[in-house]
Parts: sequence; structure tokens; C-alpha cells
Amino acid sequence: MGTVLVVDDEQSITWAFEKFLTSLGHTVRSAPTAEQGLEIARREPPGLIILDIRLPGMDGLTALEEIRKLNPSARVIVITAHGTLETAVRAVKLVAVDYLAKPVDLAKARRLIESALSGPPASREVERLRG
Repeated sequence: MGTVLVVDDEQSITWAFEKFLTSLGHTVRSAPTAEQGLEIARREPPGLIILDIRLPGMDGLTALEEIRKLNPSARVIVITAHGTLETAVRAVKLVAVDYLAKPVDLAKARRLIESALSGPPASREVERLRG
């Protein structure tokens, strides 16, 4: 299994993902801000990042742009309680693997996580979409 980084300012969300992902055999790192998440991603590049859109300080979409510069092959699932079609479209254009709305349905989250970790690296998906 791989390392998963969960970036969310709601402690209950990070705790739930940590318990859930650990039970699936993943190593989990978490951060309450995008800035801290990016620092963790620099030190220990994760295979998957679960990233909240609304965060204190840097927002999740800005962080997603930074993640793409730092690690183009990272798979990213964005989550938010305040989703709009515009936000979802922007996240997908930044090559987020998928989008989860809060409250998070763990069955759906599990399917997305398994799919993200078994699919092609995001960098190949970017090239496919550019073509």
C-alpha cells in the first residue's frame, strides 16, 4: 500500500480518513492547512492526496496547483461541503482524480480511493487529456 495525505481543517474528517485508510493498509499523514500539507508532500511524496477545498490560509484549489508543480503524478481527490459546479470543473481541470461532497459517504470514498490508487499516474492522465 502507499502513503495517503489528508488535508482538511476539520479534525473529525482527518480522524475518520486516518482510521479508514489505516484499516485498508495505507500509511496516512494529515494536515489542517494547505501550507502544512504541501510541506508534508515535499518531505514524503504521497501516492494519493485527499484535499479539502475550503481551508484556512491557502485554499485547496491553489494548493492543488502547487501540488501539480511539486508532484505531477500525485493522484488527488478533492472534498468540500461547499461544492459548486464551477469548483468541481476547476478541480477537474487541475487534474483532480475525483470530487467528494461532505458529508463523505465512506463507501463512495473507498471506491474512489481504490480507483485512484490503481489507475494510471496523474501525469499520464494529463498527457492523455492534452492529446
